[in-house]
Amino acid sequence: MIFDNEENDNDEKTTFQDSLCSYEETQHRIKKDKMHKERKQQINHLRETYTTMEKRWKSCCFSADKGLIQFVVESVFAVQVILFCIVQMTRLHDCESQQLYSGILSLVIGILVPQPSINRHSDDQQNKQV
Repeated sequence: MIFDNEENDNDEKTTFQDSLCSYEETQHRIKKDKMHKERKQQINHLRETYTTMEKRWKSCCFSADKGLIQFVVESVFAVQVILFCIVQMTRLHDCESQQLYSGILSLVIGILVPQPSINRHSDDQQNKQV
């Protein structure tokens, strides 16, 4: 009988210790989960900040959208090249000297105008929306 009581006491101690360990482990896991969530939030915040910084160009005087600046510069350059080629083609009366400018003009217009394509999927999607 005495041994049985000792066994019960030992069982209760181990059960208490097990529950204490599982409580501590649970608390530790909760802390780890919170830290993990905080790290994910920090990483997402840094990613958002980095992507917005990539899309903006800053100068000493102003800040502008990268895509807009590139579009304007490319458009102005293309218009200048087209106008230059047209002016040279009207000024030069010799066909051999016009060949260079007609080739450049064709190249620039070919780059600016997109290739025609048949998109059956986009037509189906537009019909579904209507």
